[in-house]
Amino acid sequence: MTWIGIASSLVCMYFALRGTDLRSVGKTLWRAHLLFVIAYAVAQVGFYWVKAVRWRWLLERRCTSGELFAPMMIGTLGNNVLPAHLGELVRMDFCARLVGFPRSSVLASLVLERMFDVLAVLALFAAGGLVLVDVPALFTTAAWWSAALALTGLGCAVLYVSRTEAVVRLVTGTTRMLPEGVRSRIIEQVRLGAAGMRALRDPRAALLIALGSLVQWACMAGSILFALMALDVDAPAAASVVILGAAVIGVTLPAAPGFFGTLELAFVIALQPFGIHEEAALAVALLYHVPSFVLTSLVGAYALRRVGARLSDAAPKGSDSFPA
Repeated sequence: MTWIGIASSLVCMYFALRGTDLRSVGKTLWRAHLLFVIAYAVAQVGFYWVKAVRWRWLLERRCTSGELFAPMMIGTLGNNVLPAHLGELVRMDFCARLVGFPRSSVLASLVLERMFDVLAVLALFAAGGLVLVDVPALFTTAAWWSAALALTGLGCAVLYVSRTEAVVRLVTGTTRMLPEGVRSRIIEQVRLGAAGMRALRDPRAALLIALGSLVQWACMAGSILFALMALDVDAPAAASVVILGAAVIGVTLPAAPGFFGTLELAFVIALQPFGIHEEAALAVALLYHVPSFVLTSLVGAYALRRVGARLSDAAPKGSDSFPA
């Protein structure tokens, strides 16, 4: 997966850089308006703050958002430096160890988080599509497929939570050929996973999570808009949600750590229908991507230092605590 991701990033970076004048890109970045760069940074902070609050709701408020901030940022650091989205497993393990949740419950909350993420991005994309006329057909097709998968997954999650015993019976019947110890462990994980998704049973909590998801990704779209404004890129404001949709697709593709290459190409492709030249599009991508990568990595590294741990410690070894 590491080599596939690196190859994918190199190919995407080649296409993102092909035909561009890097000196022109540098000059564009140098002329960035500081006020909009600050607004971009504020929107990024808002994104991660709302993300921590929403994660608390997904875990049914059995902790504070502050307690979840450290494992969340450590997981983000993991995604920045590890391949194949392994940062999510790092995040799961550090949350289990630092906050005290069962790993299966944390994993269930992360699955729900991804579902609501996709639904929120698609909703914002649809809102932008109502305003914009020329939306690339590729993005529209991808959005419809993503919507179908997300809604299907969310529906399955609701059934899983509301009909857990039926799911347990199904799993029990399909695992009869396995050794009893393995079978019991699987059934236990099924029950624990359903417990981790209990937030879906409360309509008010589910609504809060959905609204929080919209606010969270609106902050990210806002950071893209401020990056456009900082570089005087003449694109409509609604283009930010089209770019957001492309960026989400870009980070889901196999990529090197930090999603370099795939994210830059997503920006270049998304801005083409708005008549934005490759140099300007690449400059926006770098202004959006590099500061976020650096800042989240620094915050994640600081959180690691505070808990006296390393990323390599995020491997279940039978202990739910770090050494003092």
